[in-house]
Amino acid sequence: MKITVLHADDAAEDPVIEQVTRALQAGGHTARVLPVEPHPAQVAAELERTAPDLVFNLAESFAGVSALEASVAGLLNLLGLRYTGSSLAGLALAGDK
Repeated sequence: MKITVLHADDAAEDPVIEQVTRALQAGGHTARVLPVEPHPAQVAAELERTAPDLVFNLAESFAGVSALEASVAGLLNLLGLRYTGSSLAGLALAGDK
């Protein structure tokens, strides 16, 4: 399975990203890492170009703003991609407590 590990650019040094990627590869999957910054149009174009079977969504913010976390899920929804984690609705609801 082709899997893209998506993360916020400000989390690029987080060891969890590498650990998840290695675990996916050890499980026989093709895994690549993609930051969601700086431009969402570029991220969308890259996701459309690579056409992953699944996006492992580790993005907890966008442009350093955690309130925009739901926007990342929204972009994945618009692209029709399957992804891990909460949905746009779930993230929006949880972010507006």
